[in-house]
Amino acid sequence: MTERESSAHILCVGPVPGPTEAFDRTVEAVVQDLRSLHDSGKRLDGLFVLGTCGELPGGGYQAVRDLVDTLMLECMGHAPNATPVVLAAPGLGDRRTNGAARRPLLRRPLTDMWDGYADDFWRGDLDEEVAQPLRTDVFGGFEEWQSRIRQPGSWLHTGVLAGDAASSIDLERKRIGLVTVNTVFRMVAEDAPVSLAGCYDEQLNRAVGANFSAWAGDKALTVLLAGHTCILPDVSGTSTPVLALAGEGEGGGGWQVVSRAPGQVHRLLRVDFRDQGLEVVDVEAGRPVPLLSRGSSASVTAPAPTNRDRVPEENDGAALIKDFYQQASTGRMVLVLVSGPEADGAVLRTDELNERLARLVYGSIPSPLPSLAETWDAAREELSAGQLEQQTKALLCPPGANPRAAHRVLKSPWWRIYDFTGSDTFAVAVGRDPQLADTVALVNGVQEVPGKKKNVIEVVSMNGTVGEAGGYDFGTVPTQDSDPRNLWRRQFQTELLNRPVLFMALSPDSPALWDTIAMTDRLSGSGGSYPGFIVTPASSDANRPRLRRAGLRHIQEAPFDFATRRLNPGHGDLIEGMRSLSQSHAGERRGTGAVQVASLIADVPKGGRAFLEGSEPTWGDIVHNVAADLSMVDALDKAAQRDQSGRAPIVLLKGSAGSGKTTALMQCAYRFHVRGEKVYWVDRDASVPRRTIEDQVLEQHVGAVFVDDVDMFGGQAASMLKTLNKDGETAVIAAIRTTRHSVLDATFDPITLRSDEPLTDADLKNLIKALRKQGLLGELKKHRLPHQRLNAMRTICERGLLAAMIKVVTGKDFEEKVRSEFQQLGSEERAAYATVCLFESALVYKQRGIDEEDLLLIVAGGKAPTRSLREAVSRLVGMGILMRSGDGRVRCRQRAIADSVVDSVLRNNVEQLSSVVEFLLVFYAARACNIQDNDHPLRRAMIKLLSHSLMNDLKLPVQSVRKIYDRVLPSLQDDRHYWLQRGQFELENGDLGVARNHLLSAKGCDGGEQDTFVRTTSSAIDLKAAAKAPRKPDLERAAVNAVQELYAVTRERGGDAPHSYTILAREGSRWLEACAETLDSQTFLDNQTLILQIIAQGKRFCRGNHQFMSVADTYEPFLKKLQPRGPGIPV
Repeated sequence: MTERESSAHILCVGPVPGPTEAFDRTVEAVVQDLRSLHDSGKRLDGLFVLGTCGELPGGGYQAVRDLVDTLMLECMGHAPNATPVVLAAPGLGDRRTNGAARRPLLRRPLTDMWDGYADDFWRGDLDEEVAQPLRTDVFGGFEEWQSRIRQPGSWLHTGVLAGDAASSIDLERKRIGLVTVNTVFRMVAEDAPVSLAGCYDEQLNRAVGANFSAWAGDKALTVLLAGHTCILPDVSGTSTPVLALAGEGEGGGGWQVVSRAPGQVHRLLRVDFRDQGLEVVDVEAGRPVPLLSRGSSASVTAPAPTNRDRVPEENDGAALIKDFYQQASTGRMVLVLVSGPEADGAVLRTDELNERLARLVYGSIPSPLPSLAETWDAAREELSAGQLEQQTKALLCPPGANPRAAHRVLKSPWWRIYDFTGSDTFAVAVGRDPQLADTVALVNGVQEVPGKKKNVIEVVSMNGTVGEAGGYDFGTVPTQDSDPRNLWRRQFQTELLNRPVLFMALSPDSPALWDTIAMTDRLSGSGGSYPGFIVTPASSDANRPRLRRAGLRHIQEAPFDFATRRLNPGHGDLIEGMRSLSQSHAGERRGTGAVQVASLIADVPKGGRAFLEGSEPTWGDIVHNVAADLSMVDALDKAAQRDQSGRAPIVLLKGSAGSGKTTALMQCAYRFHVRGEKVYWVDRDASVPRRTIEDQVLEQHVGAVFVDDVDMFGGQAASMLKTLNKDGETAVIAAIRTTRHSVLDATFDPITLRSDEPLTDADLKNLIKALRKQGLLGELKKHRLPHQRLNAMRTICERGLLAAMIKVVTGKDFEEKVRSEFQQLGSEERAAYATVCLFESALVYKQRGIDEEDLLLIVAGGKAPTRSLREAVSRLVGMGILMRSGDGRVRCRQRAIADSVVDSVLRNNVEQLSSVVEFLLVFYAARACNIQDNDHPLRRAMIKLLSHSLMNDLKLPVQSVRKIYDRVLPSLQDDRHYWLQRGQFELENGDLGVARNHLLSAKGCDGGEQDTFVRTTSSAIDLKAAAKAPRKPDLERAAVNAVQELYAVTRERGGDAPHSYTILAREGSRWLEACAETLDSQTFLDNQTLILQIIAQGKRFCRGNHQFMSVADTYEPFLKKLQPRGPGIPV
């Protein structure tokens, strides 16, 4: 083994003093040691700053920045291509205690009330109230400095707190894990006692993005770095050594402190790898440094309280039951039924089924007993269908059974019930009480895929239900993207990351119970992110620690007793939970359409600076005058007034992305409301069909309707605006992007205004006033005189309002800000952010935001979503990059920013862009494959993602697109739209043979032969093929038939088939041009006459279609000039 492979050198500095003589001595001493290392032919692998003196008046972190720069220059001079990993951990001097003083609500949750708030804090529930102020107000200076020394790609993961991060030193055959932790985050007051310094299990897990012990397991050594010592968590579970280093504090307790003597603020350590293990040596002292090896931490110090230790041994106490009711009252709790809920012996348990089958298959019960899935797979091979049916019948309720416990369960407020029993108990309960069908939907997880909930409570039979033909399967879950069991398993895993849970089993020793718990992340040692309960009789001594490790609070009751005693439908918390569930389901089923502005602004929270920092406007920003009044709003308001005859107009506001269209529309709508008008608002949150929105407005006497992003209604947008206008009865004001104006009928002629007009001086003054009011003048602050600020603001606003706000507030150009923001994210954060941005970009945009649980499933890409991924999404929300809406969706803070991420970041990374498209399409294809309604939100999103136009607009390589389409083939092989899009993609990319093959597949699907688009595209292929090879008779005949087919389509569909008119005009003309010499003259003239006739008809029927009219204007005169040059004399 070479020296490079057998050793590594790390330099720890801290706490770094300010620019004094002591600082100069520090620099001199550190540089001397570093040069000595270089002179010996070795190099530095890690440079760690463990605490500083903090920010200096007028100088910020200049002193420590100078030190790091000096050391890095020395390293680059010695080995330019092998610079060390640089990390920093905050110490006592890095706190802005005056920042905490400005946040009076920050102190108590971190100090005297920490035990009550700790779980919420680590879950991310206090991000806005505690974690974010810590990052910005208390450790803001440290964060800013740290970002300057951070090397690209040096951090593998970042945690919840400023300074929490994970990285590594990668040698040729060894890896040293590096974890920095903020141990002083609770010491927010100037006089805070050092006893508040702390490091926690949850903190380590989130810093590395996984279970800390598991993460450290594949490292030769893990180095834990902190600014100040504290009580160490129990790291005895790690299988490899841990070295704990701190800048200052009490030595011992497992820590090695840098400042061991007055004036000493650095230590140079060498890590030696040997055949019998490793050793860390203090280079100056020449002696080994103690390590925390497996099992050693307990002997060093008492472990810090962990999440597991905080779960007390609980009997059936009032507090435990009260906590369960509190969670049930939210309507978010999931029930996982492993066995029960009826009394033991009522039906066969799956554990007993496993034993019976094992005895039949193997002759006796193996020890240990295989899982039910393994036994079932073997039984299907070894036993007959009759034998299997005979055994599984015991899972069914006996005739005349009255499942009282199941009835109580179904009357309780579960977000969803996951039933692993295979029994028909719930079906029998619903059959005995038909009223349950009003609130309960039974779903067979073997046959049906996940989608929108079918009722208030959805019961999913994860293994199917015995007795239903082909409707049950206890075997290994397939891994195919489209398999219902696989989809439900991942849905189950995702929901348990995001929701409280109650497990229910007849025995705590049940193998099926522990197999089910193992599907989740609750056995990782951190006990799950959300509260967990388990209802099962008293546990053995061996299982109690397992339950604590899973974070499951044990309600020691039999499921039957719990259901009949505790799940009383009249209990107040259960009533509240059912009310919440019912309202949520009713809202989802009813959908969102036209919403009265009065209800949107009722009790609206006060707006804030987020809007001026680049987020989309809220109604609070409008009502509380956060948004500046601009002349654009005055012009819009004036244009929307009735004329002298009392007729209300249709007004269209056009503009580029980020030009303030939505804000202007909202401000104008609010003005109408203040004047006493009845005003309705429609935007991208609308989830109901267009006709429903029209009916909602037509049923009312409405003064004005405002429609944001009217292009979402496609070719029906203009017709919809005319309908809402009711022939001048209602003012209709809509906004549309300039790039999307072509979706409107060419004949549509509303009053049109532009949002891109230059701002007036009054506008600029109002913008400056709004920014000053929120303390966001930014770089305008340097301009002292009013006219200087005005001129500077005018220059900045030339690129649009959104870009201007970002430039003023951050000092960066819009695209630069978007790119740098993206590049600073971790890999999981990038994947989640990229997914939301593409989905909300103008290229895709079919709905506002993605359900958070759906987002986790999409980004996981076919695997089980992890807690680290959920935390990545929470961090994006905490940073303000993504926003959570009230209905559980995650959305980009500004659509223009989403577009910019796609255009300036993702288009430059084809591999990541292809992956995002693929994962999105796989998700929606699997869930929408059996949905026929094209207005269904899932199918609508799938259709857009399948679009050949999207693939071409994204400029993805042909092979990448084919791979994406291949990935969803199992889900969509019987969907004609899938084959149509594949065919159109190949057609536009020139592979006519493959295109023709895909269109034949489309025709073979249900309804394919009659589908207008399939017939049109198939005809286009034949015309293109004949034009490419004009001397082939078979292609000529196919082209002639194609013209007749398109003629038939236009006669059948008329103005509803503008695409068919367009294809015939363009491709028919090109074919005649290419074959003018080979077609006999009569055939040429017959087809020329027919195509010209159809173009003339199209100009009557499709005069509002921009694409057809453009094609007609081009090809009609061209076609008239064509002359036959082939054989024969025309008649």
